[in-house]
Amino acid sequence: MSDSGIQTTLPLLEGKPWIAPHETTHHTGLFLLSSLIAISSTLLAYRKASFPKNTADFWSVRTIDASLRRDQPLLDNGSESIPGLVELGMACYQKGPDYYVEGLKALERARYLGALDERIFWYAARMYEEKGLSHFALEDYERYLRAHPSDIHTQLQAAALFYKNGDLPRALRHYQTVLEAWPRNATALYDVAGIYHQQGDYSKARPLLEKCLSVLGDLPLRGYFMLGQAYEAQGSLQKALIQYEKEFTRNKSDMSLLKALASVYERLGQSSQAQNTWNLAYKLNSSDSLVRSKVKKAAASSRRRRKQVH
Repeated sequence: MSDSGIQTTLPLLEGKPWIAPHETTHHTGLFLLSSLIAISSTLLAYRKASFPKNTADFWSVRTIDASLRRDQPLLDNGSESIPGLVELGMACYQKGPDYYVEGLKALERARYLGALDERIFWYAARMYEEKGLSHFALEDYERYLRAHPSDIHTQLQAAALFYKNGDLPRALRHYQTVLEAWPRNATALYDVAGIYHQQGDYSKARPLLEKCLSVLGDLPLRGYFMLGQAYEAQGSLQKALIQYEKEFTRNKSDMSLLKALASVYERLGQSSQAQNTWNLAYKLNSSDSLVRSKVKKAAASSRRRRKQVH
């Protein structure tokens, strides 16, 4: 996380990019209570309000710059104006990545001051993700989605980040929410198939890959390989071979694919194609024990045949 540029820029409190620890001594429970009371009066309005998430909905450049000029001093001067700090964080997000650190500082200070504005969760999640701090991003995605489970685009963003981080159970949960509302979303279809594939549950992976193929008209890299494995697992070797060969036309250096393709050729009695594929795999990785044994066995068989001829 050191390459994100944020760990050395945002001070830490309890292990999180938060506010400077010395500021905690100036905060009292009475102030927190008053903050909560003040914010609760606007919370329902925030929940009903939309806010800019996509470039097409962003404020005008003039409005963004005006907000930065007006609200930046709030952060610099240690202000306790929660609305101004939230607006500054929003403006920084819309201004672009160079302003994300300042935006996160503003949002985290507002959060520390007791802000319950759900926009903090969404904007902080997006900026933390862009800065490579996925742990913090996922925490805020979850907070936001507890209030807005029907925000399918954010469900998709959270699911993709959980999947990227290897948290398959939570990725699956968010992707399933996406598919309930958007059954033909290709990203969700493909990634859920990938999760089931990693778990060895090919019977669940296959229909999702087939549906993804029907949506896209094609599959992403390794997609036909996964579909081939699903067919092979159910004993449909000819269907598996078709998928492996499709994958091979665009991906000739994948050892796992080459070994699967060669094995299916063997099982279907296509010995010449099998041997050619094993030889290709050997050229790519001669240290692979299975590949080496297959090539060695084929060479020995070839020598015996030559002796028999002579």
